[in-house]
Amino acid sequence: MRTRIFRAGAVLLLSTSLAVSGSLAAQAASTPVSGTVNCSGTRAYYQTVRYMQQPSLTQAFLSQAAGGVHSGYQMRIGINVVANGAFHEAWFQSANRWGTIQQNVGYVSNTRFKMNAMMVSPSSGTCSNSWSGTLHY
Repeated sequence: MRTRIFRAGAVLLLSTSLAVSGSLAAQAASTPVSGTVNCSGTRAYYQTVRYMQQPSLTQAFLSQAAGGVHSGYQMRIGINVVANGAFHEAWFQSANRWGTIQQNVGYVSNTRFKMNAMMVSPSSGTCSNSWSGTLHY
């Protein structure tokens, strides 16, 4: 009798852990992202098409910001939805910060989007125009 109860509990525990781990893995994708921006402050558009895995939330962590000593290191990173041309963006005051690009807009899984980025202020003087981070989508 004890053996049967143990087996049933083990099967229940195993099936519960598979259901939880399976649902967490399918919710969001994350990938390293990087690019260069224009030191003039105009927006740079990137051609890589990505597909939303968690359509209710798109976030980024900016680990290296583009900018300059005089203009600062504030950036805007955004997405353009391919199907309808919608535009969403997050503002980053500096590197090592999280930003929410879009949340609960009503997209579905596999919605296609492209990224864009810009420095908030044009550079006056020397400019470091590369940035990098992690995109969660």
